[in-house]
Amino acid sequence: MTAGRRRWAAVWCVLGLVLLGAGGFVLAQPAAVHASTAASRATPTPEPARPTRAAEAPAAPPAGEAAPVSISVGSLGIQAGVVPVLAAPGGALDIPADPSTFGWWSAGAAPSGAAGSVVLVAHIDAVQYGAGPMSTLIRAPMRTAITVVDSTGRVYPYTLSQRRSVAKPDLPLDLFTLRGDRRLVLVTCGGTFDRRSGHYSDNIILIATPA
Repeated sequence: MTAGRRRWAAVWCVLGLVLLGAGGFVLAQPAAVHASTAASRATPTPEPARPTRAAEAPAAPPAGEAAPVSISVGSLGIQAGVVPVLAAPGGALDIPADPSTFGWWSAGAAPSGAAGSVVLVAHIDAVQYGAGPMSTLIRAPMRTAITVVDSTGRVYPYTLSQRRSVAKPDLPLDLFTLRGDRRLVLVTCGGTFDRRSGHYSDNIILIATPA
């Protein structure tokens, strides 16, 4: 298998098996959390979303792009760190357990990229930590200013332009691309919380465009 095909296989593992679950959508359920224990909890736990449509195979990201390291929303008092994430060996997206930390899908676009989606995911809440920034951000009005900073200190301003709620099986895979217009995509969980399963029914997607 060529390096390019291996790379896409890894990306499909992320998108097809887990992309974003709830605790925060995005995201996948941490390996240490099992369905049997999650079902007994009264608060949300992460669950992998399982897209059913084929995703567009991305090209390799440009070399030398700086990773995002923080996201802030001044009007909402939000300031959070960002760390790179990919698929764990079992196929789940290895999302930070603490909802106050966002994961950057590092197989996707970087903020400095000329095209594509900068995808940040975070749990909306978690048993050990409580509610995270996404619990506030998902209620933000359109045109809210969002700022991302990369590892070089460069600042990237965005403006919130779209909010969508979709059932987890209907997660649009075209959000995860290195092509098309530049944008910031934020994903978390929402909808109805099932106390028996410990999972949310939907993914909430926020899209912001460069300001």
